[in-house]
Amino acid sequence: MNTNSMHGAASWSTPYGHSWPGWNVGDQSGRKDGWTRVGLLILFSALVVTAAGQVRADAYEEFNRAIATDDARTATRLLERGMDPNTVNEKGEPALMTAAREGSPTVVKALIQARVKVNAKNGYGDTAIMIAALNGNLAVIKLLREAGAEINHAGWTPLQYAAINGHNAVIEYLISTGADLALTAPNGATPLMLAVLSNKAETVKLLISYGFDVGTRNDKGETALAWARRKEYKEIEEILRRAGAQE
Repeated sequence: MNTNSMHGAASWSTPYGHSWPGWNVGDQSGRKDGWTRVGLLILFSALVVTAAGQVRADAYEEFNRAIATDDARTATRLLERGMDPNTVNEKGEPALMTAAREGSPTVVKALIQARVKVNAKNGYGDTAIMIAALNGNLAVIKLLREAGAEINHAGWTPLQYAAINGHNAVIEYLISTGADLALTAPNGATPLMLAVLSNKAETVKLLISYGFDVGTRNDKGETALAWARRKEYKEIEEILRRAGAQE
């Protein structure tokens, strides 16, 4: 029996039974070359991972910048390359909400086409359509509503937000697409009362024309008229009294 020939022919195996070509038990130079190749492979892999991480970080920053500046071309390019449309910025705000707040309809449209979650909420419970309603961005609201954005739910609603800032065109659109007039704010305030609080006389008239009850009370038993009197909003007080509001 030629033990030398058997020794030289035996290949080195891992504990899992995988043989590595050129790594013979009796061939120390082969083992050295093998470890060199493995070392280079590990180094190369580490460089690739580091580079990929930097690319992702750069893309993340570029994407958030595009969202904030209504750069639809850049946003679309990154989305097509695999960027998650539900990416949040450093403040934890979803991209769609940033676009809605900044009034970026082209970016909003691109995000919707990328199947973004239109009803995602921020840390305060706001959705993109609520932010758009607060800012009076009707173009963005229409895009979101057509994509399935919800407008009737517990807590604050888009209609209430629109009433606060007197965005009448938004109010009319929301009501025309099914806004529930019976929903109130967490403190029981109606959209009419919120319009009174913000001294939006034309909005008060509009809401009354849609049938809002001027006698509704909030959780403290207060009415829209009481708020108008406390703030000394004489014009609104007169509007409410003509609509039947009483002490």
